[in-house]
Amino acid sequence: MFMTKLKLGIFASLVTIILVSLLGVRELFLPGYFESHDGIIHVMRLAHFDEALRAGQFPVRWLSTWMAGYGSPIFNFNYTFPFYLGSFLHAFGLSFQSGIEVLLITGYLLSGIFCFLFLKELIGNNLAATVGSILYTWAPYRFTNIFIRGALGEATSFLFLPLVFYLAVKTYKLKNGRLQLLSGFVWALFILTNNLIAAFGAFLFFIYLICLVILRLANLNLLKNSFFAFILGLGLSAFFWLPSLSETKFTSYLEVYGDVKNQFVSLASVLYSPWHYAYAVPSNQEFSMSFQIGLVQIAVAIITFIIFLTKFKKVKSILNFNAAFFILITIFSIFMSSGFASSIYKIILALSIISFPWRFLAVATFSLAIIAGIFIAYMKNFSILLAVSISFGVIFLYWPYSKIASWKFSATDSEYRNMIKTNINFLPDTEFLPKGAQYLKLLEERGPASLRPFFEDDTVRSKIENIQNKNLFHTANIVALQPTEIRANTFYFPGWKLYVDNQESLINKDQYGLIKFTVNSGSHDIRLILKNTPIRTLGNTISITTFLLLVFLLIRENMKRFKRSFLSKFLKILQG
Repeated sequence: MFMTKLKLGIFASLVTIILVSLLGVRELFLPGYFESHDGIIHVMRLAHFDEALRAGQFPVRWLSTWMAGYGSPIFNFNYTFPFYLGSFLHAFGLSFQSGIEVLLITGYLLSGIFCFLFLKELIGNNLAATVGSILYTWAPYRFTNIFIRGALGEATSFLFLPLVFYLAVKTYKLKNGRLQLLSGFVWALFILTNNLIAAFGAFLFFIYLICLVILRLANLNLLKNSFFAFILGLGLSAFFWLPSLSETKFTSYLEVYGDVKNQFVSLASVLYSPWHYAYAVPSNQEFSMSFQIGLVQIAVAIITFIIFLTKFKKVKSILNFNAAFFILITIFSIFMSSGFASSIYKIILALSIISFPWRFLAVATFSLAIIAGIFIAYMKNFSILLAVSISFGVIFLYWPYSKIASWKFSATDSEYRNMIKTNINFLPDTEFLPKGAQYLKLLEERGPASLRPFFEDDTVRSKIENIQNKNLFHTANIVALQPTEIRANTFYFPGWKLYVDNQESLINKDQYGLIKFTVNSGSHDIRLILKNTPIRTLGNTISITTFLLLVFLLIRENMKRFKRSFLSKFLKILQG
């Protein structure tokens, strides 16, 4: 009877969370798409990513048809997991823009469910877990990511923050090897969904576990098992993050986004800032997007802190620890988003890769949700009244934020595939171009690559025939009357290899950054191939090896369970 009531309570909580979450993203179910910072760009990327994947490229790194057909190494650096899912959805008939909306909706719903599961495991209280989940989904910064920024990776990565915590705690309690392996797989997906938020999450995760072990609230097995799962995740995703970190220096990314000094937010804007469609201009909030993390969430955190101080000796230590830890993490996250932390960014230069310090508000959003659950657990005598009041309060206050802030926009799949600029005349992803590439000048002087053959000779001293283009493999036959410079209409990037008559030849670059090479007089067979660099090969090898290890460990774990089950049944038969 007790178990039936428990299951019914969990079911009711999950239904409530799903329904309340659906209200938060209700406008994503409307026909068409909408303008946001990156939303249209993500749909355009997906159209070209899908084409590369269908051409047999895996993992997808280089988009031959992107950047007006001159190619881009964008997915050597940009997260990929949401785009694989988007291609999968497209294969089942969804348009590219609908696929992106489905991913945003699914990520939003799952984030609430996984937050509930973690809080339920942490506190053991359905009501507290439900309220925390509602405050996690109905947080202003979540709506900023979806409706204003259109930040696909960051918006969907919110589902992984509570999930990695939940799996770690569950694995520790059940001593379940399969859950540990699942944790490793989830860490890999987290990294592939948004590597920066995954880095934030890993920092938060291990600080949390270390504190638990130091305070003897858990034993060392929790930390060891979780670290092993994290290493598995790093290994599985090495094909992405290893080249991404190593080869960023070959792009213009840090030149465009390496300076963080103009992206610190004020404490006032975190508490409240006007809600409207705009880009991130923290220095002038009147013309900037909002950086709110939620007045309700902050108020609950302050009250929780006061209760924590007054009831320190009366409440179970684990609850007190979680209250103190997540309050400190909230303060730390806001601090790292603000100008008060500018000196830290100057000392730790690697932090410049974050680009926007206010991304730490994602961590604050998560920690504030956990604090809300703890608050309800503290307030046992008034928990129902407070739970209802807080839940309705956030929905009422943030209802205007949970909608499209700009204007509707829609295009067909073929239109997205053919777009060079966005609907507002913006050239996307120039930061991922090879360093020194003159893309704007190239477009102005030569137009898109589709206007010209892939191989061409400006001097007309050669005859180029039988041009074949197969994604990363380009061939032609060139008959030159004298030594001639040939242009390949694709940007040079490490990994391109040229073979003239089966002999590797030197590659140069022209004034735009396109591949240029010289052929001697006579007839020549040309092959231009994009191959893996040593670091990409190393990343691929680590990922494949880790995957095989994961499969081996899973088989071994299942064999152990089978043996235990078989032995148990055999002993029962002997005893019977």
